[in-house]
Amino acid sequence: MYRPQNKTNEDVPFERQMLNILRNYQRLQEENRSLTDENRILISENEFLKSVLAAKREKEYEHNELLAKIDKQKTCISNLETCIEKYKRKLDKLRQPFEEQTKSLQSRISNLERANHALEERIRAYKQKHKILSTADNIV
Repeated sequence: MYRPQNKTNEDVPFERQMLNILRNYQRLQEENRSLTDENRILISENEFLKSVLAAKREKEYEHNELLAKIDKQKTCISNLETCIEKYKRKLDKLRQPFEEQTKSLQSRISNLERANHALEERIRAYKQKHKILSTADNIV
């Protein structure tokens, strides 16, 4: 026979009927307490994980900033290297005429030294000739 749930059984005393309800209520209370405790633990773990994640993101941000600075430094270094190469080429272009002029001057100096040496030899020869002539004048 069908009995609706909202009707109470008149044959069973009220305390006996409430006993199952109270047991179920106590079980649900314990379950609620344990779930509340678990929820608190999960919340604290979540907060800890959030702080760890924030620290990790901060480190990643700092790492990315350092990588960006390194890239800037690399571009600066490459720019400086190109400038150095440019100035080396300019110095080489300027050095060539100086080297040629130096070689030319060295050859001119060696020519002048030879000419000076030849002149010194002539002067010695003229001095000797003059000496001979002056002694010959004295003799005559």
